[in-house]
Amino acid sequence: MKYYLLIFCLSILGSCQFHKDKQSPQREMLPDPELLEHDGYSAENISFKPDTSVNMISLRNNENIEKYLGKDIMTKLNKETDIPSVEVLTKDYKQCLTLSFYPGNAKNEFSEFTISNFKERGKSNQIIINENEFITESGIKLNMTLGNFKTIKGEPDTIEVVNGNLLYKYEISDMKKSDFLKRYAIPGYYAEYLFVNGYLVEFKFGFEYP
Repeated sequence: MKYYLLIFCLSILGSCQFHKDKQSPQREMLPDPELLEHDGYSAENISFKPDTSVNMISLRNNENIEKYLGKDIMTKLNKETDIPSVEVLTKDYKQCLTLSFYPGNAKNEFSEFTISNFKERGKSNQIIINENEFITESGIKLNMTLGNFKTIKGEPDTIEVVNGNLLYKYEISDMKKSDFLKRYAIPGYYAEYLFVNGYLVEFKFGFEYP
């Protein structure tokens, strides 16, 4: 009799635990730590090096512009904004490179590049290229993890939280000490990288508007 009573009690306890587990909300999954850090990464060993090019075009350099984007790119500038710009889309329409033309720039010279996921198709200032992604000379590209990104760029000068997402900011502003700025005769350079859930979804870099 005691044996059957024990079996009955255990079955009741098991049933109660089952219903308790079934009703309990599932624990929220945290992002994979490897998205945020990378094995062997050390900020002390990495100094920020500015990017100046995407694919085969460079900041403030008209070389390859017409070969890469066509001869009529200046006619496609959107001049309705303070800073005229033109959008370059990958052939699959998934990525967008925005080239910003500062007043005073020479023909086919652009001072800021912005790379983002494609948002709107059919604008008059868009150009389609025969490539699937945009990548800088240091290997920065959309959808890379924050951990991998930091192994290339190191720690930022500042980090901002934008709608719960991380915005990494870098700048070079001391023209007296920077050979990079002296070479371009520009007072400042900046770069910003937006991460959502540990992945790079948008970034831009360029020179300060005079």
